[in-house]
Amino acid sequence: PFPFDDKRAELVYLPGPRLAWALHAAVAPELPTRPFVLVDAVRGSVLVRGDRARAAKQVRVFPQNPTVSPLATFTLASLPDGSKTLTTPRWTARTCVDRKKVIDVDLGSKVPMHVCSFEQLAVADGSLDFIYPRPGSDAAVDDPFAETSVAYHIDRALDAFAAMGLPSLRAEARPLSVNANVRMPPSWEDGPLSALRCGSCELERMDNAFFAPSGGFTRALFSTEKDGLFFGQGASLDYGYDGDVAYHELGHAVVLSTADLVNYTHLDEQGALDVSGAMNEAIADYLSAAITNDPRIGEYASGGDAIRDLSELHRCPERLVNESHHDSLIFSGALWAARAAAADRARFDRGVVLGLSLAPAGDLSFDEMIAVLTKSVAAEAGEAAGKSLDAAFAARGLPSCKRVRELPEGSAASWDVGWLSVTESSVRGELSSGIVPGAMQFHRRLPLGTNRVVVRFEGRTLPPSPAWIGGDEWAPVLLVKWGASPIAWTEGATGWRGDHDLARDVGDTLEASVAVPAGTTELHLMIGSRGDGGGIYNNVVVDTFSDPIAPDAGTDGAIDAAPIADGARADAELGMDDDLNGRACTCAVPARSARDPRLALVVALLLLARLRAR
Repeated sequence: PFPFDDKRAELVYLPGPRLAWALHAAVAPELPTRPFVLVDAVRGSVLVRGDRARAAKQVRVFPQNPTVSPLATFTLASLPDGSKTLTTPRWTARTCVDRKKVIDVDLGSKVPMHVCSFEQLAVADGSLDFIYPRPGSDAAVDDPFAETSVAYHIDRALDAFAAMGLPSLRAEARPLSVNANVRMPPSWEDGPLSALRCGSCELERMDNAFFAPSGGFTRALFSTEKDGLFFGQGASLDYGYDGDVAYHELGHAVVLSTADLVNYTHLDEQGALDVSGAMNEAIADYLSAAITNDPRIGEYASGGDAIRDLSELHRCPERLVNESHHDSLIFSGALWAARAAAADRARFDRGVVLGLSLAPAGDLSFDEMIAVLTKSVAAEAGEAAGKSLDAAFAARGLPSCKRVRELPEGSAASWDVGWLSVTESSVRGELSSGIVPGAMQFHRRLPLGTNRVVVRFEGRTLPPSPAWIGGDEWAPVLLVKWGASPIAWTEGATGWRGDHDLARDVGDTLEASVAVPAGTTELHLMIGSRGDGGGIYNNVVVDTFSDPIAPDAGTDGAIDAAPIADGARADAELGMDDDLNGRACTCAVPARSARDPRLALVVALLLLARLRAR
């Protein structure tokens, strides 16, 4: 059925001796066949018909993802000869199948849950290949094509990371558990807790993918003793089809096996910020982009354009909102820009992986990680590459970024998604006075004669995810410091304490009237919090007044100020979005607080797992 290309004819010698022409068919490269024919050079008769395509260990997948690349056939060279399933010493591929299995999951007490049965659906054919068609719908479940896809992409990524200098993943990740078509217990996202046990209900589709280390909750829910990668079967997309997603999630395993960044919020002199989370996401994105040589991550999984684009220029502090995926582009963008300018990109990649291996494990700041990476890149790829990386970070406001936003007169500080507050259980260490610092400060110059200010902002409590965990209401605290210097946090005998001049619990009003000391022309403010209620805030405003008689500093609510009509306005009015990653996210940004003692374990383990979106 394929035309033969006479321009590629080869004259060959056959036993006999006999001369023959070898003619090769013109076949599209993505097809798993290479037909040829041998024709007697004297008589013109056909001697042999055959196929030069290598049989055994073949899979047919999207080389990057369905949006940017057509289907093609590849050989999984790492599969042992004669393999009947997708199993190697490095990884094992499985599929979530709904067998209506209900098990007891230990959440401090035993909780029955309807869970996946993980099975190997992809089985070798007579040629020992694993060629499966893409289903007619990407919403199809029990899909062997997805199992072959995740197997290929993880195998490819492990080879790529080895070439970058990574010797192997940690022992808990060998062999890595790689899982397609993953779905969660019924009513996982919205609850109630009792609904999770419904064996006759459908498993809940998951528009997400994540990496999870081995251990208690992961072992019980996902039937694995090893670190695992889990690719969701979404409502309309199959996350196992997107190679960018696979490389990103495996990137988290690389970080865990090297730098082992912590999974709690970083405290420093400027407050609290999820620095480790942002760098973890940044490095995972960078490693994914380095494999594909494409700065756009997840064109298919985004359901539109791309989840993130490393070629965009984002700066600190303007980009920071204290959400790891969102904040990561400052860091990943610098890495990508320096790589693009590098004379030898392969050596640059090796320098980055070397830096991860040399980084002291633990609670690193942006500045500390930058210092390690610039030195390792310079050592591996040359001084010019190291200086280029330094310059790329500087262009994005790093290192030594001051997390202060200016509040011009008459303007509000706002951002498209708002700023996330920090909860008490998300930080490591004691907090003096029980006040959890915020991630950002706001600076406002005051007109001469100002003796009162009204600080107001908009915000609301963030519901936990999953909702059945339960949670506390957000308890925001307004912190104010007079003068040109921002609030500074230090760790003393009683824990972390800020040098703010006043702290005011603002409750549901989200505003406070504060007397200004005579002669004050500047202030810094921070939105902190108490307890474990998560919140998001936006549109911070400081209104200034020159009253005939200064009000009592303890008075809340300004008579002359335009009040916020409701303590928590509708999302559309706030300009906020739960979906900080570009798509709905069920597991990627877990609730950071253990609100219900019975469920404390699940929250802690979700945090430990670093369930990172795409």
